[in-house]
Amino acid sequence: MGGMLQYVECTVNTGDKVTVTLKTTGSMGDVISESTSIAYTYAKNYLSIIDPNNKYFEKSIHLHFPAGAIPKDGPSAGVSVVTALLSLALNIGVKDTIAMTGEITLSGKILDVQAIKEKIIAAHTTGITEVILPSSNHAEWDELDPILTSGITVHFVSTYDDIFKLSFPDYDLTKLKKKNSKSTTQLVTITDQSSSVSCSF
Repeated sequence: MGGMLQYVECTVNTGDKVTVTLKTTGSMGDVISESTSIAYTYAKNYLSIIDPNNKYFEKSIHLHFPAGAIPKDGPSAGVSVVTALLSLALNIGVKDTIAMTGEITLSGKILDVQAIKEKIIAAHTTGITEVILPSSNHAEWDELDPILTSGITVHFVSTYDDIFKLSFPDYDLTKLKKKNSKSTTQLVTITDQSSSVSCSF
């Protein structure tokens, strides 16, 4: 059984100009809620390092996993959440042909995930041509049938720095926009349909 694409959306609550919060919706279980909280903290800290003058996270953010009727749980959407939040804060989009998966820690390490085969099947069926996988999942990728891996470029990562460079290849610290105009961002994630676990592709 294959997987399915799951989008991660985030936007600013324009009506809330005082309270700094992260609101999450989308039938999220305890583990994915915890992972999202970790990703939010990491994204704020990462932004403070690469762009100290950026105050975007001094706002109320709403993060949503569409298809609310489908339960979602698991830690592997972490890297997608971080990237979606940074895309919003930096006003830089991410290619819609790239997908990623991996659990992220507070120190930015990328941990392995399950159901690599299902994720790659989902990538094939939805036009994804480039995937980002944890380095610790290299063996699972190597075991896949060449029919599944054909036409897909894979990047193995160990830290979030690796993901940032792949997601925002044109990012230049010397050419930062002083004012961010992007109000909403959306990033692809993948769910293992057979277990309803978010697999952040």
